[in-house]
Amino acid sequence: MNKPDSKNKKGAPGWAVEPFKRFLGQAERMNNVVRLSVNGISVALAAPKAVDAIAKAEGTYGSAEHQARREAADRNSALARREVDSGFQLIFSFATVALWSLLEAMLRDVVVSRLKNDPRAFDSGAVGRLRIRLGEYEQLAQEDRCHYVAESLEADLAGVCGMALSASR
Repeated sequence: MNKPDSKNKKGAPGWAVEPFKRFLGQAERMNNVVRLSVNGISVALAAPKAVDAIAKAEGTYGSAEHQARREAADRNSALARREVDSGFQLIFSFATVALWSLLEAMLRDVVVSRLKNDPRAFDSGAVGRLRIRLGEYEQLAQEDRCHYVAESLEADLAGVCGMALSASR
């Protein structure tokens, strides 16, 4: 385990900030992909006109090849229209699930990072109450042990939340 950062230093230690920075970078990338998807879908609305214009410029307007391209462009344009009319509901639904997954991964990374870098983390009541398979745990490398404990904490918390939800019904 690494030593906790100096008490004289202001702010959070780098190991504590890194999972948040990684989350923000991934969330920004996802936002860019969503924006690119929305823009691309919006552009697809004009594809039939573009196919016609290109065919006219090439002198192939009305040919079988042009008709096939136009039919494909019409299908894509119709799909794009449905997405635009729905407010890009499907794209934003996917983004919501992805963002939730990124958030879960960040929280897990925070716990692992704390376990790796702050020996006091193992003194917490939640870690002390965990039931683990000692044989499995002892065979793991130090970093893998931190992941094992984090996964065990997550499973323990899921069990407690599940019991609380069941009791509230």
